[in-house]
Amino acid sequence: MSKIGVLTIPDLTSYNPERITFGICSAIGTDNDVDIVGAESVSDRIADWFSIFSYLPRQRSSRPLQLLLLLPVTALNLLLYIHREKPDVLASFGNLGVNGFLVTTIGRLVSTPSVVRVTSDMFEIYRYQSSPFERLNTFVQNNVFGYIAVQLASRVIVLGPRTEDKLVNRGVASSKIHIIPQPPQTEEVPHPDSAFSVRAKHDIPADIPVILYVGRFSNEKGAERLIQTVNYVLNRSDDIHFLLVGAGGEKAKLVERALEGPRVHFAGHVKHEYIHYYYKAADIFLQPSNTEGLPNTVLESLYFNLPVVATDSGGEVITHVSNIGTDNRELGELLLRGGENLITDTLPDRATSQRNAELYRRLFSTIEV
Repeated sequence: MSKIGVLTIPDLTSYNPERITFGICSAIGTDNDVDIVGAESVSDRIADWFSIFSYLPRQRSSRPLQLLLLLPVTALNLLLYIHREKPDVLASFGNLGVNGFLVTTIGRLVSTPSVVRVTSDMFEIYRYQSSPFERLNTFVQNNVFGYIAVQLASRVIVLGPRTEDKLVNRGVASSKIHIIPQPPQTEEVPHPDSAFSVRAKHDIPADIPVILYVGRFSNEKGAERLIQTVNYVLNRSDDIHFLLVGAGGEKAKLVERALEGPRVHFAGHVKHEYIHYYYKAADIFLQPSNTEGLPNTVLESLYFNLPVVATDSGGEVITHVSNIGTDNRELGELLLRGGENLITDTLPDRATSQRNAELYRRLFSTIEV
């Protein structure tokens, strides 16, 4: 049994960081002793399952101060943990340009193996940030610190073969790359209102085609392409409705203004335990992103047997989705075909929970300590 220290972000209570951390760490924790390092807020189940080590706070109200102190304070947390607990392996499953960089560089200094995880089209994502400062910050984190991390790591987890090829083309050894996509979260909790119906809530008749979008309204998620695609379809169809689930993003107000109308329905934020109602109410899922790794929404759509129409967003979507368009016209034409005339792809075996956990356990069993 190895002792594994997993360096995380401070807040492990929000949905995605919490479920990813718990899912991966609980899988590898069946054969190893797993510690969570650097978390200041955790969910009840993470607190119950793992030992938490956080020595210095990283959260600050001032954004410039937070950025200035992020690396040194995180590094001190990790160094204190290593000194006191002497782990056999260090790992980071997110925040590659900070946490991944630190576990690999410090791991090299103290001769401890390290594992990092690449979840996006890391070399291109900076192009779609909303300001010059954010583009520069993202470029430095991913293309400089993130690149150093994947070069120094003992093992690199990627979501699919396309990302593996990109890393190999950048000089990363293929022998240390492991393909493990995240499993979709598919819990189907009954709604408190036993008569709840998505279509009834939004006054959409049962026989009307519904196209679903789930996500933020941001440059990365292709907010402007979403607007163009929706309008393309609305102008060529008299009955198709769009259901847009999500909130936030720098383009949120633009999307709301541009798509205001009787056949576009904004659902706002939906708790994840109820999102299955929306997948089941839809006929097609639309993913118009500019840049992605392998979004949960695509995997969830495949789980619920929903045909997906998507862009080639640089990550692994194109390896799992057959209905690919390059612009609003191509996406719109695919949507106008109707769900029955599109390919409904299957969820990859590696993304099922049982197989996913097995792959993580197998990866950590290969690390010599």
